[in-house]
Amino acid sequence: MILFLLTAFASPRDDLVRPDALPAWAGEDGEARVEGAWWDTFGDPGLSQIMTAAVSANRDLRASVARAHATNAASKQTFASVSPQISFDVSGTLAPTATRGFQFGGFQVPGAPEPPKTYQTGSAAFTAAWEPDVFLKNTENIRASRHDARAAEGDRDAVILAFATRVAEGYFDLVTARQRVEIVERQQQATEALLEIVELRYQGGDATAVDLLQQRQQAATVRAQVPLARAQVTTLEQQLAVALALPPATVVPGVSERLPALPPVPDAGIPADLVLSRPDLRAAEYRLDAATARKNTAVRQLLPTLRIQGQAGWQFFNETELKSQTFWTASASVSVPLFQGGRTHYGIESARAAEVANVHAYTQLAANAVLEVESALVLERQRAAHLEATSAQEEAARQAWEEARTQYVAGIGNYLALLTSQTTHQAAELAKLDSQRQLISARIQLHDALGGSWPADVAESIGDAR
Repeated sequence: MILFLLTAFASPRDDLVRPDALPAWAGEDGEARVEGAWWDTFGDPGLSQIMTAAVSANRDLRASVARAHATNAASKQTFASVSPQISFDVSGTLAPTATRGFQFGGFQVPGAPEPPKTYQTGSAAFTAAWEPDVFLKNTENIRASRHDARAAEGDRDAVILAFATRVAEGYFDLVTARQRVEIVERQQQATEALLEIVELRYQGGDATAVDLLQQRQQAATVRAQVPLARAQVTTLEQQLAVALALPPATVVPGVSERLPALPPVPDAGIPADLVLSRPDLRAAEYRLDAATARKNTAVRQLLPTLRIQGQAGWQFFNETELKSQTFWTASASVSVPLFQGGRTHYGIESARAAEVANVHAYTQLAANAVLEVESALVLERQRAAHLEATSAQEEAARQAWEEARTQYVAGIGNYLALLTSQTTHQAAELAKLDSQRQLISARIQLHDALGGSWPADVAESIGDAR
C-alpha cells in the first residue's frame, strides 16, 4: 500500500519545459520600460481616452469580472469541509396513545383510568460534527479550489488583455480609414483637375480622344473609391461605439486625425518573465496546480476517515403530565475503505491523466507565448523597414507625378507617362498609409504577447464600480 501511494503521488511535472529554459530573445529587444497601460506610450490622447472608457464600460469585461468573483466565492465554500459543523435541532411528535400500547399487545391495567387519546414527545439539542483532516483529503481539495479561483482571475485578465488589443486595433483602423478618405478625396480632386486640362488640350487638338477617355476612366475609378472609403469609416465608428457600450449610431468623439509615430520598442525582458506577465500562462499554471491537488485528493481517498460527533440538549414526554430531562452523547468513528468497486482507483487514474493533460497544455502554451513575442519582435523590425521603403517609394512617385504633370501642362510631356505616374503615386500614397498601420499593428501585437499586470488593475476598478 505504501509503495502504491508513493507511486500515485509521483508527478509528471518534472518534465515540464518552462519559458525560462531560454535565456534571452532571439530577436532584437528594446530598452523602453512600460509601466501600467501600454497604450499611454503611444502619446495619442484620443486612444488613451477611448481605451480607458472602453475597459470600464464594456459588458463582456464586466461579465468576466463577475465570473471570476463567483469562482472565488465558490472556492471559499470548500473551507467548510475542514471546520466543525454545528446546528440547533428541534423536533416534536404527536401520536395516538393507542400506538404505544400496541407494542405490548394492547395491554392495559384493569381499573386504571382511561389514558388520553394522544401523547407528545420532542427534543431540542445542539449537534456538532467534525471530520479531522488527518490525511489532508479536504485540505488538498481546498488547495485545488483556490488554484481554480486564481486560474479564473487569469482567464479574466486574459479577456481584458484581448479586449484592449481588439479596441486598439479598431481605433487605429478607424484613424486609418479616415486618412484613407482624405487621401482618396484629394486624389479625386487632382484627377478631375487633370481631366479638365486634358479636355482643354483635346479641344485644342493637342490631345487624342484616347487620352481623354483614359483620363475620364481614371477619374471615375478614383471617384468610385470615395463612397467605399466613407462606408468603411461608418462601419468602424459603429464597431467602436459598441465596444464603448454606446448605441451603434453614436459618433465617438476624440478620435485622432493622424496615425501616431511609434515610441521606442518596449523592453521585452526575458522569456521567464512571461510566466508572471502573461495572464493565460498564469491561468494554465494554476490549472496545473489544481489538477495536481485533485490527484492528491483522489489518492488520499484510499486512507481512513475519522469522524467525531456530539449532541447535547433537552427531551420531553407528555401524556398525562409533562416530563423532561437533559441529555448528551458523544461518539467517534473510523471508516476504512476496503472495496468500492474500483471507484477510488479509477478516480486516481482519471486525476493523473488530467494532470498530465494540464502539463502538456501548459508546456505548449508557454512555447506559443515565446513564439508570439519572438514573432512580434521580428515583425516590427521588418515592418519598420517596409515603412521606410514605402515612404521612399511614395516620395519618388510624388516627384515623378509632379514633374510629369508640369511637363504635360507645358505641352512637352507625354500623356501615357503622366497617367502612369499619376496611378503609381496614388497607389504609393495608400501603400504608405497601409504600411504605417501595419507597423502600429505589430507594436500592438508585441504588447499583447508580453501581457502585463495592468489587466488586474482594470479588473479591480471594474469590480469597485459594479
